[in-house]
Amino acid sequence: MSESGTELSKLVEAGLPKEYVDYLLEQRGVDSLWEPQLQAINEGILEEDNFLVVSEAGTGKTLLAEFVIFHQNIHDGGCGVFLVPFKPLAEEKIQDFTEGLSDKFGMEIDSSIGSDITPPQELFENNIVVLTYEKFNYYLRNHPDVVGKKTSTVVVDEFQIINDETRGPVLETTITKLLHDYGDLKIVGLSATAANPDEISDWIDGNYIDCRGWRPNPLYEGIYAAQSDEITFYHEDDEESEPCQNDLLSNFRENAIADYLLRTASQERDRQALVFASTRSAAQNTAEQLADFINSHPKAYDFAIDEAAADELSQEIKSSARRTGPNIETLATCVKWGTAFYHAGLDSAVRSVIERGFKDGVIRTLSSTSNLGAGINLPVDRVFIRHPRYGSSYSGTEMTTAEYKNLAGRAGRYNYTDRRGESILFAEDFTEKLQYKNTYINGDLEEISSQIKLGEDLDLMLDLIRGYQTPNLIYSFLEDSLFGQQSGLTKPQVEAVITETSIKLEEYDMVDRADGGLTLTKLGKATSKQLVSPKSVHMIRNFLETISSNESIQKEDLFTIICGTPECQYLRLYHKKGQTNLRTSELRRRYDMQDLADNEITAAYTSACVVADWLEGMSLEDAFEKYSVIDSRTPADVYERLAPEMARVLRTVTRVLEAADSELFDALGEEVERLADQLQYGLDEAGVSFARAGIATSRNEVRALREKLDIETIEELADCDISDMKARMGTDDAVRAKRGAVDAVYDGREAEAQHVLLTAAKRELSSSSFERLLNSHTDEFETTCVNLLDSVEELFVEPADEDGRTREPECRMKIKLPDGNYLETKDGRTMTIAVECKSKKNFDNEVTAKKATAVKTKAPDAPVKLTVGTPSFVDGVEDDAISNDVLLMPATAFGEFVARAINGEATREIYQELFGEPGLIDLEEVREAFD
Repeated sequence: MSESGTELSKLVEAGLPKEYVDYLLEQRGVDSLWEPQLQAINEGILEEDNFLVVSEAGTGKTLLAEFVIFHQNIHDGGCGVFLVPFKPLAEEKIQDFTEGLSDKFGMEIDSSIGSDITPPQELFENNIVVLTYEKFNYYLRNHPDVVGKKTSTVVVDEFQIINDETRGPVLETTITKLLHDYGDLKIVGLSATAANPDEISDWIDGNYIDCRGWRPNPLYEGIYAAQSDEITFYHEDDEESEPCQNDLLSNFRENAIADYLLRTASQERDRQALVFASTRSAAQNTAEQLADFINSHPKAYDFAIDEAAADELSQEIKSSARRTGPNIETLATCVKWGTAFYHAGLDSAVRSVIERGFKDGVIRTLSSTSNLGAGINLPVDRVFIRHPRYGSSYSGTEMTTAEYKNLAGRAGRYNYTDRRGESILFAEDFTEKLQYKNTYINGDLEEISSQIKLGEDLDLMLDLIRGYQTPNLIYSFLEDSLFGQQSGLTKPQVEAVITETSIKLEEYDMVDRADGGLTLTKLGKATSKQLVSPKSVHMIRNFLETISSNESIQKEDLFTIICGTPECQYLRLYHKKGQTNLRTSELRRRYDMQDLADNEITAAYTSACVVADWLEGMSLEDAFEKYSVIDSRTPADVYERLAPEMARVLRTVTRVLEAADSELFDALGEEVERLADQLQYGLDEAGVSFARAGIATSRNEVRALREKLDIETIEELADCDISDMKARMGTDDAVRAKRGAVDAVYDGREAEAQHVLLTAAKRELSSSSFERLLNSHTDEFETTCVNLLDSVEELFVEPADEDGRTREPECRMKIKLPDGNYLETKDGRTMTIAVECKSKKNFDNEVTAKKATAVKTKAPDAPVKLTVGTPSFVDGVEDDAISNDVLLMPATAFGEFVARAINGEATREIYQELFGEPGLIDLEEVREAFD
């Protein structure tokens, strides 16, 4: 047996099915195991114990996770949960698992990302579920029994996120809950940079492998110093130089990138570079400089730009942008020359286009903030890191060695190339070059350490009190955490911090400290179940309590409070220095934000004013200018990040109040929900109605609809003439829009009647007959019913009671089949339907049971006895209909049936379903029969 065959056979020996292993070899090209995979299998990753995999980026950790989840599923059953830090990474992993397991082995794969909450019983029935850390934490808080019962494995990707001050505590607490409360559940951690795997594996009570330094393609890490004519590369103990022409551009960083593009364009596969910039403006400036250089180069064709593909991608960027402006125009121009920039200030749709353009090779150089570095796989040959820093030189932070290694490791991914990967740092001089070499290339990775700040994290404490009630039990829980393992705090010390923190929560009316225990109040319990800070709930609730019964909520005030919450800390819009007249002391007093710095308070207020004006119709560009927002912020920062997060916080607090403060919720809940909708959709109050009804779900769509129909409100839309709408919008769009408005504005029979008229309008049928059907009574109603039936091609209609005074029904009809025969009943008789029409004059009442079943006496021998009634039948008439063998159809249901039948949509099966049994058939049932 070959060496590769021997390696793969280890998977079978470890318990994976041979069919699956053969599939890996034959369909997915996995002909051997890489070193980390082989070590992990040998060390027992498929056995019961927990496991930590430390291996560099692009070394097959996701495939190892697939092995684990598939093995657990076929042997022990249960759901395998795969946790990731970011939504884009979740989408990538879903695709990986779908292609690997769902398509071939029928495994059910799902996710719950974003604001939607999938019911837990439904979600965890799947074989694999991909979630962000926070969403899984939500399910643990609210549905612990479901998670415990249905989950067998949890894989934690990017395990080193525990080191993150913001998100680390949530991840650590989640893992600790699994260790403390779900002992039978298997945990697998994946990390590229964990420097203390022995300590971490001890914490999770498992085994580990440490394959740092191994890659299928080697990584050469370089440094380029200003004024130098060469780049120095380092790999293991080797050092090599690469010449670099230093007179192409004035800035030595962009110069080195331009030199690389020029030298590599003629090679077998055009090399692609990823440039990491510390700020958005630096990312954009780099792309612009490179585009200008390529454009002005005397031999621009030397850069091997696919001009047709680049032009097409440039146009797609413009068309996909939610709003155009200088940034989009600049980006589109850059793309024409094979360069692009990428940061969070661009629309998500635009970012997706850029990612695809880079993967397709149209973009050769992508200049990005670290926003792109979060685990997304791209075909990168060389990574340039302009500065090993996040943010500006005066307010940013230096990269850690682990963060640098993660970015550098994006180069030379094996699934894109078999060449080595390369990374470049830029040094201002020899001293900085030496510093970077010692710190980043040869420096030790930072160990994973707990970021829990027990006395400051109120959300954590509230969650712990709900789960463990007493200081003693909370201490027991914390003993199982990494914090407990590393902090060295004694039980009395921890209990003192718990007491101090619980006092603050007691001030928030969330904790009751009595008899030595800690009990959550109604408000505390409701807050602990949600992904929102207790401080945020306290701030917003306090503000809402100041609103008197005859007042409306002022957007500017409420939005300032929301923008002052911890959730919006990194999303606020800061104003330009020296360009504001805001008095911080006045704002601090007005909004009771004593613990925020001056610039944070003014940023909260500025953000609130921008958003409030935007909701009332002002463009974000104008609002930014009005409030002197700093240049690094873009409209996308508002409509894709700030406003949606404000909406999420507001909705979450509303759910808390609904559960814990019914009086306040009853008074203001509806208004608050409406404001949350405005934030979500970026619309004024009237415009939100269009979004709520699903008619138009974006600001631009609502604006276009209003302008096209010259309306402002959804009530006006509901009253629009459908013929005029069809002429302006086209039939399908007009009918869809008006249906949404009808559902929102009307109810009962009026809504049903409008829907029937729309059914007729969509099929280009004359509206007059259907209007008479729905608005007439007595003789005119009877005549209209018969005439409409006579319009259906396959119905043979014989009028009978022309004057309405005989003892005959209005007509009898039979259903002609394509073969010339008539449709038969179950007992073999021709399905002759006796049709009786009953109405109440002036619609002043409903058709009684006696009137509804009179057709039985008029046509006792008819196989089917049908009564069409308007405006409707009395309640409880269905039992009478069944006992008298009569079928009842309100005029609205009858109109829906006739409109579709005239259009040729009725089949033998539909006729049998509609007319085969006595009883009452309503409009919805007619729709279901046809749909």
